[in-house]
Amino acid sequence: MHYKVTPAEAANMIRKVMEEKSDEIEKERQSSVFNAAVGENPESVRPEYSYNQTQKFIQECDRKIRIIKHAINCFNTTQKIGYGDMTIDEALVRVSQLTEAKKRLHDLQIRIPKERVSALGSENSSFIDYRYTNYSITEARSYYQKISYTLRNLQAALEVINVTAKVEFDLPD
Repeated sequence: MHYKVTPAEAANMIRKVMEEKSDEIEKERQSSVFNAAVGENPESVRPEYSYNQTQKFIQECDRKIRIIKHAINCFNTTQKIGYGDMTIDEALVRVSQLTEAKKRLHDLQIRIPKERVSALGSENSSFIDYRYTNYSITEARSYYQKISYTLRNLQAALEVINVTAKVEFDLPD
């Protein structure tokens, strides 16, 4: 069957297939072995289970997941987003880089220029130690804000693609 769905819908399809696979594995865990009391007819308590059918179902789930993920990966490497001249794949890498930079810069941009720290040596020492910034807090704040702005816009562009663009693939019935 041919599908033409948004990346968000494709991700939901993957989750659904993964849930079905997980349920089947749990059924297998519960029914692949069973106990019977001495003197009890094992056939009267044997749960319904087919090793071959279960393995075939799990393999089919894995195949569907591979097909959908591959379609998404191909889509991500070719589809341009509406922000900058990047593909989705490049934008996802950039989001990761910006997120890392934002975390790193957060403390730098809120620091005060001169901060009193504990006295050197013992608490009764008459020497007071100060920590000074070795950079421009204003520049750090400006860069932090620029990164935050870029990150928000990039994420918004990815969200638009995620619910409007279409991924195509074929799945077996």
